[in-house]
Amino acid sequence: MGETESELSRLVDQLNRSANNSRPGEKRSLDQILSLAFQRHASDILLVAGSPVTLRVNGALTPDGGAALSSDEVRGMLQALLSAGRLAELQEHKSLDFCFVRPSIGRFRANFHYQRGTLAAAIRVLPEQVPSLESLHLPAGLAMLTERRQGLVLLTGPTGAERLRRWRRW
Repeated sequence: MGETESELSRLVDQLNRSANNSRPGEKRSLDQILSLAFQRHASDILLVAGSPVTLRVNGALTPDGGAALSSDEVRGMLQALLSAGRLAELQEHKSLDFCFVRPSIGRFRANFHYQRGTLAAAIRVLPEQVPSLESLHLPAGLAMLTERRQGLVLLTGPTGAERLRRWRRW
């Protein structure tokens, strides 16, 4: 029986660690959530009142294992990132897109918006450096498009794609 209890204790400890060391009712900071996203190789973070922190990992949305966030918790975390000017823009337009950097964590692109009457956010985790054409395994001919002085060139792909899967010359 002692061996079973020991195994059960080990499993409980693992589950607690995987839930970002948070207990129900324990408040987490935005920096803790951003760090968790990097640790789990998430591409996106969703913060919505009434739901736990949700991470997009390998294209799948997964709750982080913590308690559901209250509207006050979400608002407190998000408003701390905003200058007075950005806060005014958010209140006027009910939506705000911007980038921010946390020096010890990384770079992020964020969309703050109102959902069901409360503040919510979708935050994209950005790579530390802009990837090169070579690192994305894109054709060398694509480099000449970046040197054009006029016109508009659009390269699109699925959200979160790290490289274009098909290349066509036009």
